[in-house]
Amino acid sequence: LVVLNNVWGTGLSAEALIKIATLLGADVPVFVAGSACWADGIGDRLRPIDLAASWYVLVSPGIHITTADVFGDPQLTRNCSTITIADFENGHTGNVCEAVAFRRFPEVAIIDALLQRCAEEMEPATNTAGAKITAGAKNTAGAKAESGNGCFDDGLSLPVVRMTGTGSCVFARCLSRKQASNLYTKVLSGLAEPVNPVWSKGQQVWMTAGCSVSPLYAVRRAGDTGK
Repeated sequence: LVVLNNVWGTGLSAEALIKIATLLGADVPVFVAGSACWADGIGDRLRPIDLAASWYVLVSPGIHITTADVFGDPQLTRNCSTITIADFENGHTGNVCEAVAFRRFPEVAIIDALLQRCAEEMEPATNTAGAKITAGAKNTAGAKAESGNGCFDDGLSLPVVRMTGTGSCVFARCLSRKQASNLYTKVLSGLAEPVNPVWSKGQQVWMTAGCSVSPLYAVRRAGDTGK
């Protein structure tokens, strides 16, 4: 959408592109926005936020889960409270889809257990970056909300493990490249161990740095400035 808007010279605003993106899927608008955002609604109400630099270890169990598989499950929790930015800042986060995915897809539960075990065996890392999150919008008191980013405690911290959306990947957010590299090595060793019969053969593991601005927009900005 962004590239075609540029190539065809349609001149559509970011807001117009986001409306089109919403029709394609709830995960699309944030990528059109091009930067780290807090998403409400069905992913179409976006507020820019600033996140501390982080590293991630991402593990795929080698299976595919459709959103309908999880959303259509009668045991999915449907009356949970909406997570707010304040909740996120205070570390009160979770994923209600995990229970359903773990029950219906044992491979995901095994991957989650492996990543959790490896994370718990890690040495706590020092949060030298002073991990902060700054909400783009002001709170009701008129002051910007700034506090720990919800994935780390102040000072020392272990990686925090979550499932991505409705799955099937599971990830751990790390404070530093060193912590992520150590966790990555542990996970690879864990995958080489004897495993449950339901284990699939297509597992993949990645280690990557997070980014607050889409590489697409970074390239466009570089082109605009001639750098």
